Amino acid sequence: MAKKIVLLVLGLLVMALGFYGLIVLWWPQFAGVFLGLLGPAIFLVGLIIFFIGWSAEE
Repeated sequence: MAKKIVLLVLGLLVMALGFYGLIVLWWPQFAGVFLGLLGPAIFLVGLIIFFIGWSAEE
């Protein structure tokens, strides 16, 4: 049980450090990629909502 907790905490710590490095060190590239993917992501969410509405039975 202790091994699992240590691995979970270590994984969270490594993810936090990676996220920090992504934001602080690579901010311009991160912002460009994020904003570039925002349009297609919104399109896909809209497409999923459309198909949910299309297949909904009344």
